Amino acid sequence: ALWGTRVSAGVVSKLNQELYDKIGAWRNQRIEGEYAYVYLDGIVLKRTWADEVCNVSILVAFGVNADGYREILGAAEGAKEDKAGWGSFIASLKERGLTGVKLFISDKCMGLVESLGDYYPEAQWQRCAVHFYRNVFTNVPCTKVKDVAERIMREIRRRTRVVGNFPDGRSALMLVAARLRYISGREWETRRYLEMTKLAGMVSYLVLDA
Repeated sequence: ALWGTRVSAGVVSKLNQELYDKIGAWRNQRIEGEYAYVYLDGIVLKRTWADEVCNVSILVAFGVNADGYREILGAAEGAKEDKAGWGSFIASLKERGLTGVKLFISDKCMGLVESLGDYYPEAQWQRCAVHFYRNVFTNVPCTKVKDVAERIMREIRRRTRVVGNFPDGRSALMLVAARLRYISGREWETRRYLEMTKLAGMVSYLVLDA
């Protein structure tokens, strides 16, 4: 419309497929190195199916590498946030090479926690403090909530809200994954998130003590 011309549906479809292929390759690339801390979260979006509006969950994982920097590790579609959905996602992370995890951080979804025990029994689990803070937000003035909460899923929600209902789960996944890829390519991954020397010292102490 801006250029006063039309693009055929075939051209749009071809460009979309090229974009989907690039995002798919990024989502499924081999995970190199070790990630001591891995955060897991899900976002529920709306999709239209047979003239009905249904929920679709997009599951997301990001980890903290050996140098203390965050990296997006994966994103996948799940029918809902249950054990089957989380189990499949966690299994895919392991198949792609996710190793060295000492602590998973997530909400208290029983299916998720049980799946972690199936695939990473040696790792510890901790409830995400952000989910705990949600209970606190009910007592925080609305003008201060933004200062109290800052997190990556907020940005995803902001971008997906303008779409409304997605035509299918794949389109929802592609938009979320595209935004995650954009975020990871900017300053989000270039700022040190954690100081990892303390963890290394702790591990050395435990080994010597054993």
